[in-house]
Amino acid sequence: MVACGEAVRLDESAQKAYALTALMQKMQPEGLYERIDAANPSYTKMLEKTGVYAIKPASITLKVKAGQNLSEERRAGLIEKLEARGERESVQQMKEYK
Repeated sequence: MVACGEAVRLDESAQKAYALTALMQKMQPEGLYERIDAANPSYTKMLEKTGVYAIKPASITLKVKAGQNLSEERRAGLIEKLEARGERESVQQMKEYK
């Protein structure tokens, strides 16, 4: 993925906490972390000292690789594993981009 646009510094602690929490949700989907809350005194100084930036995208492009080069056997096995994980959208993409 390539995103082009303007980088904007987030100055408000609540904005930073929201962005950092979203990052933690992405990196730790199991939820084994303490939610970053601007109202929590433990995070006040950290949020003041941490630079957080958002990208206001002007354009976004991406390239999708959906197993086009896999053998039929490996492709079927991957689809089976995706279905077992409940990844309906990924399964649909695998079937569309053959």
